[in-house]
Amino acid sequence: MKRNICFAIPLFILIVFSGCKKNDSNPVAASVAATEEWRGITDNDSTNHGQLTYKKSLDGSIAVNGTWQYPYQGTTVQFVISSGTATIVDTAISITVQGTATNPAAPVGFQTSAFTESISGSAYNGKSVGTYTVTFSTFGWPSNLQGIFTATRISGSGVTK
Repeated sequence: MKRNICFAIPLFILIVFSGCKKNDSNPVAASVAATEEWRGITDNDSTNHGQLTYKKSLDGSIAVNGTWQYPYQGTTVQFVISSGTATIVDTAISITVQGTATNPAAPVGFQTSAFTESISGSAYNGKSVGTYTVTFSTFGWPSNLQGIFTATRISGSGVTK
């Protein structure tokens, strides 16, 4: 009996300490150092508008998410950004985002498309201007959309100048 107890105690200690090990396959997200919310319009059309959120991590990386409404052929296409990154050098800004666009007026089976958008411009003192290009992955959607944008920071600081 004493032999079983001597074996059980070290086994119990091993299980307890092994069970408390951090799961390295699921790292904790980097802490956010700064957040900014931006509202913008494209192509000088206030019905073509959206909002982007920039979250700058302690490691300097900048994550981007947001939504957009784009009037297109008599309907409004909804864009939801699922992932994105920004690079900011001084006042120059470059953004690449991915997500899903939904056109409720499109035929069944063609109402959604994955998209990638590239944005280049400048951001300074709460104002941003530049160009954008959107490409879609679904047959029947436009090969791309291109134009200009203007944006205004509506809250936050510490990401752009």
